[in-house]
Amino acid sequence: MAQAQIPKKIIGNWIDDLSKEWQYGFFETFAIKDNDFWDYESVSTKNNVVQINLRKGSRRETLNISVLSDKNTISLSENNDKPKLLRLNNQICTLYPFVDNTPFKNAGFKPDTVTITGYLRNFDKYIASKDNEVEGPFSVSVHDFIRHSDVDNFVDLDSFGRFKIRFPVLSTQEMYISWGRLNIVGVVEPGEELFLFTDMKNYIMPGGLNDHEGKEFNSRPKQVLFMGENARLHSELACYNPSLNDFDRNQVASRNPSDLEFQSAVDSNYKARMQHLENHLNSKPTLSRRFKEYQLSLEKYNMAFELLQYRFRKLSKPDFTFDKDYLAFVDSILDFKNEVQPVWGSILTTVLADYLGYHSMVASAVKDVNTGKLVPRGISVREGEILKALLDDNFFKKGEVDIVQRYVIELSKLSSEGVKDSAKRREMEQAAHNFKTIRQRADVKAGISLIGYELMRSKSLEHEIKVIDKFIKDQSLKQLLTAKLFYQDLEKSRMPLSQANNDELNKRISNPSLQQYVLNRNKEYRALENKEFQYAESLQNTDHLEGSQDADSVFRQLIAPYKGKVIYLDFWGTWCVPCVKQMPFVAEVKKELSDKDVVFMYLANNSPDKTWKNMIKQMELTGKNIVHYNLAPELQAMIEKKFSVNSFPTYMLINKNGVLVARKAPRPEEREELVQAILQLEKQP
Repeated sequence: MAQAQIPKKIIGNWIDDLSKEWQYGFFETFAIKDNDFWDYESVSTKNNVVQINLRKGSRRETLNISVLSDKNTISLSENNDKPKLLRLNNQICTLYPFVDNTPFKNAGFKPDTVTITGYLRNFDKYIASKDNEVEGPFSVSVHDFIRHSDVDNFVDLDSFGRFKIRFPVLSTQEMYISWGRLNIVGVVEPGEELFLFTDMKNYIMPGGLNDHEGKEFNSRPKQVLFMGENARLHSELACYNPSLNDFDRNQVASRNPSDLEFQSAVDSNYKARMQHLENHLNSKPTLSRRFKEYQLSLEKYNMAFELLQYRFRKLSKPDFTFDKDYLAFVDSILDFKNEVQPVWGSILTTVLADYLGYHSMVASAVKDVNTGKLVPRGISVREGEILKALLDDNFFKKGEVDIVQRYVIELSKLSSEGVKDSAKRREMEQAAHNFKTIRQRADVKAGISLIGYELMRSKSLEHEIKVIDKFIKDQSLKQLLTAKLFYQDLEKSRMPLSQANNDELNKRISNPSLQQYVLNRNKEYRALENKEFQYAESLQNTDHLEGSQDADSVFRQLIAPYKGKVIYLDFWGTWCVPCVKQMPFVAEVKKELSDKDVVFMYLANNSPDKTWKNMIKQMELTGKNIVHYNLAPELQAMIEKKFSVNSFPTYMLINKNGVLVARKAPRPEEREELVQAILQLEKQP
């Protein structure tokens, strides 16, 4: 069946003459209507009236179109309804004639799907241009508030440059569209359907531009059309260029300002940016309420972001706390005690994390006896607490209970009273001596480590929940932050929640979506805990090394079994986010070196045993040429000192003769460079 031919005079996008809304698009092989693509079933012309029969699945529509004298206006009747006037769109930005006071939806953190359909006209010409910037498929990113990271959603374009992508969102929130030079920041609501159109010819950069001209070209608004219930908001956002007057935090902080001086600098920058926004608002008086609310809140949160990020600079100073007037200024911006946040994004999530993180640090700080200033301490678990928990669990043998109880009593006295005389000191020393033999048993060491870590998890959760309860009053927001807290605990520990913490989660979070989000992850870690290692021999026992005092001797014993092989040494920790991000890249390196004499050796820093094992399972980091060591803290510290390891991850290379030849080896993500470095060493005798 021959393709129906559409007259050239009606090709293009047609806008309602009154509302300025985009309603139809007619192109060579398809039409755009009602947020979707339609096929031409038939096209005919009679008495200067073009009749188009459209087909979309089982639906049929008949359009009668008359082109008026100015050729940029048509009269269109749909299914014999009253005709309406439409104008050919030739404007980059649409100025809507009517005020729109529609508020943002408060979705209450109930997830739903967003659907975006789109047509990137002339995308093939953009790809063919010499100066294109295309990496991979079309992508839409949204921020996951609980994970505190962006989630990328991808879809391929068809041969015409069309796509349809669906992705979940938890609330009214920002989205980030990216393909080549097409970069759009928008705001989507749960359940929204949106159509996007742009002509990629407008994104082909002319030749001969200098750097400044190139940046100006990239930042210049391009024609982007939207169709859908929230099309106006997306159009207004796409046509606004925010102020380029960014705040230079490092430059201001380098002058060693006081808190109030830093606040003044941030406030001045905020006012300059606000003037830019106000000029835009004044020039377009009918901009929608949602556009204004979003941009005003974004500038406010950007200011709060700079003010709160300054706390990390303060950590190196004698007093890490903010001046009371500085903190009052931050509170006046945010007002988390009362405000329901309408639009979510990465900036707001970071601001909340920094705000609560600061107050958490203050709440756990201790006063320096000499200066009277607060000093960061963090949450800690005392030895007596751990032993008491083990006693409550009937962990110790019958003949050991009295010895452990006496030691716990003496520890309690030491904590509350201190050692004031020699007799009490002797009692303490005797109790410690009696417990020493019990402590040295492998099962007791493991029990102390495990219970200590579980107590730390519980105390940390309890502490952070108190901070949320104190500073956040909005119940929906409080539940979101609590869900995030429990989720982060799972990610940090790589262990399922204890029954007590599981009960606390169910008690505090009534929102089923938030609750299930965390419980699903908890279920995954419970399954991981019960999963067998693919190659258990990769985990090395180091009990025979305990008590060693010589770093050289310890390290020689670690590498001795692998003499004649190249060793890729990885200093890492389960707590180290950059370390974990590198691990998925190891698989490709291993695959490329599968027939070579190379060993991947991992030395874990400050990593609880169960967390360590679960992470190795999760990353599938076992095999005949992989070895893992989780040394006692003092042994690990000796090795790190020997090799001057002061940051994580750190990668090194050791040749076949056991000689360190590279203190800064390539990272796993630098695959080609790493493989070549190992192959060169592998060829050497």
